[in-house]
Amino acid sequence: MGIATIAILSSPFEFRDKNQIKDTSAITRIIQQIGSAFSGVLLGILIHLTQTQIISANYAYQVMFFVSLVFGIIAVITYVFFGLVNKRT
Repeated sequence: MGIATIAILSSPFEFRDKNQIKDTSAITRIIQQIGSAFSGVLLGILIHLTQTQIISANYAYQVMFFVSLVFGIIAVITYVFFGLVNKRT
């Protein structure tokens, strides 16, 4: 989690001008809070489904793993895309 937090907080500063750093800090913090809330809700739903024995704990783990994997891949693609756009300008 620490590595992901460092990457999330440091990468926008690479692509922004110095006068936009304050806005970038606020936006990345808001995105982190929304992502944390989303994952907490999803995890709560999976725990409830596990407790009521609708799904197994193994399946709940797999769902969270693949959701994390998909969001990680989306983050890497976004990082690469904005890196290419920034180098062109």
